Amino acid sequence: MRLMPELNTDVLNKLSLEEIKLLPTEERSRYYERYIFELVKTHERVGMTQKEIEGLTGIAGNTVSKYLEVLFSKRNVYRVKRGNNVTYFPNGKMLHPLVDRDVVVYDREGEEHRYRAYAVDNPDGKFLYLQEKEIDRRSGMENIVGGILIPQEGIAKFKALFVEFDSAFKELILEED
Repeated sequence: MRLMPELNTDVLNKLSLEEIKLLPTEERSRYYERYIFELVKTHERVGMTQKEIEGLTGIAGNTVSKYLEVLFSKRNVYRVKRGNNVTYFPNGKMLHPLVDRDVVVYDREGEEHRYRAYAVDNPDGKFLYLQEKEIDRRSGMENIVGGILIPQEGIAKFKALFVEFDSAFKELILEED
């Protein structure tokens, strides 16, 4: 076990495990994701392992694992393996949005897709973070549904790849017509 400063579990208006179980499925899922993320953020200097989160919260290991994977896939956290332990950290600080607006795109069904670019700085370097968001139609809340981190050194290559994607996509569309 790592030596850690006193851990803080009071990062939200914390519900008891019994109260959490009574929440509707989607709301329970959002609660777990947010609670685990806020807990990791609160301990950003030392990070947190899955076992530490389980021990502090009483949340079952498979549930903690599931939401750490969700947070990792959305690029909200990153992980560092040290020996047999995997420690989770919040994914750097957002320096600022690069453009102060979302790019909004509608698909054929009229569904809205929102994207925003941020500059991010974390111990692994500086990155361009392209974040995908959706608006929950019931609550009006913004949810991050995905993202991609591009190292500062790779931005020019990524830009060239997008130009290539655009060209190839246009050719594919013309072939189908």
